[in-house]
Amino acid sequence: MARTWFTPVVTLTVAGLALVACSSGKKSDGPLTSGSRSTASTGSSGNNAGLDPNNLVAQVFAAVGAAQSFHVVGSGKDHDMPYSLDVHFGNGGGSGYFSQGSARFDLAGHGQDTYVKTTAANWKATIGTKQNAYELALTLAPHWVRVPTTKQDFAQLLDYVDKDHFVASYRESAASQSGPFAKGGTATIDGTPAVAYTDTKDNSKIYVAATGAPLLLKVVSSASDGGGGLTITDYNKPFSPTLPAPNEIVDYTSVVK
Repeated sequence: MARTWFTPVVTLTVAGLALVACSSGKKSDGPLTSGSRSTASTGSSGNNAGLDPNNLVAQVFAAVGAAQSFHVVGSGKDHDMPYSLDVHFGNGGGSGYFSQGSARFDLAGHGQDTYVKTTAANWKATIGTKQNAYELALTLAPHWVRVPTTKQDFAQLLDYVDKDHFVASYRESAASQSGPFAKGGTATIDGTPAVAYTDTKDNSKIYVAATGAPLLLKVVSSASDGGGGLTITDYNKPFSPTLPAPNEIVDYTSVVK
């Protein structure tokens, strides 16, 4: 499975917290949950209406990557399993959550430290076949768990607590999975004038700020695919991640050996 413009979201594997960006042949069946409002028109205005569609990914992600902070909210379905994502990113790290079905994972990260909080059932799936997996999971569940992102099973968590990791991963998937693009009309996204571009591969739409830096504001799947998507807001607003207190933290590697 590969991430595109449409779904920079996470999916649990049965091995546990190994994270993969996902989009299936049918991108999503879920609604956008950010509460964003948009109104559209067929006109074309703003300096970003003239972006080169063949270089759209590079231009947009250069702008997103230069931002000091932003807030990502998305939702949809993958293989009929609903997911949602709500994460703030800043230069000091990130914090938020993602959910898959009824499972929720709270996340926080700063520098080299990445923390996860979830239920014993989810930790048990992560730990796998160890004889005392259930007891270990019960030990982890009440705490924020510092996970070893140097290990493959946890490495992609950095995409959801580290701004630069998120941008690089999203840019790479969008570049390889999306396009060519066609210029569309205009819209207003949460009060911000925007220019629409259509991915001719799947008819999903992206909305870019009409003036100034070409910041990505919203992505919407085609109607035939259910209309799920994401929004990115709060660019360059002051943000510090919400990190757990030291007495709430345990190290995964000190519990699971």
